Amino acid sequence: TRYISVTGVQTCALPICSWTPGSTPAAWIYKTPTTVDLTGLLSGKTITDFSVSANSNCVIANDRAYCVGASGQRGDGGTGRTKTYVAVDDGNGIFLNNKIDTIIGGAQRVCATTMGKIYCWGANNVGQVGDGTTDSPKRLPSEAIFLRPKNNQYTY
Repeated sequence: TRYISVTGVQTCALPICSWTPGSTPAAWIYKTPTTVDLTGLLSGKTITDFSVSANSNCVIANDRAYCVGASGQRGDGGTGRTKTYVAVDDGNGIFLNNKIDTIIGGAQRVCATTMGKIYCWGANNVGQVGDGTTDSPKRLPSEAIFLRPKNNQYTY
């Protein structure tokens, strides 16, 4: 179980997150370490994986993915920013009906694995999510057909 995650502008040791001085995180506009809200959808759930990206952070809790932050990086299709976790939903039931194995944030995108496949969402102006498109942001998870395992390891 991972509870510490770092990007260029965000460091979290769940449930405390902080941002690089002078940076402007999409989810919270705080300059000091802040307790992340683990109530609501996460109440009573067991967190087994955790990752941050530039403008969001995500967890796997009870085998499901939940994210908080900027609209394009939450994976729920919504717009605007949120300070509470939302369920990641690809719109086809894959994320709601199957075990999510891993989740990892990158530079303004998030990827997760389920059923032996990689799904990504977030910034995609140059094809970052690996699905062959450049529509951005990709607000829902999309299968990353161009991100395949190499030597039995996934590369994000």
